[in-house]
Amino acid sequence: MQLFSRTSRHPTPVAVTAVPAPVTRPVLDIPAIIQAHVLWKHRLTDYINGKGAPLDAKVVSADCKCTLGRWIHGEGQQHYGTHPALKEIQALHADFHRLAGQAVRAVDTGDRNAAHAIVTGPSFQGNSDQLKRKLAALYLSTGC
Repeated sequence: MQLFSRTSRHPTPVAVTAVPAPVTRPVLDIPAIIQAHVLWKHRLTDYINGKGAPLDAKVVSADCKCTLGRWIHGEGQQHYGTHPALKEIQALHADFHRLAGQAVRAVDTGDRNAAHAIVTGPSFQGNSDQLKRKLAALYLSTGC
């Protein structure tokens, strides 16, 4: 940026116009969120199968603890709260966590078969697939 004119022997100040900073929107890395979602489902499956780290049904049931949940309830709500896709994503995400919490509770009471039925059932699988599609739709329609 040139602050002085070079056309004369004595530099004279040149007016500098400030350029406003661009408005930034919260960016949600959709591929990373979907990958985290898939990895978390693997962690849940491992728990159901008696492997991996223990899970707490109360924490698992909370839809605001994971990366996507924090985004939905924070920046996503602030910037896209009126967008229909975000409302659907929020509902699907909450239901996903509700079902996952049920599966963890089933394991905790010794009913691994019920837990398997939950995570392999059409509600859980359909919810998960629909959540991924809605996230992609929000991204495509808003560029978030």
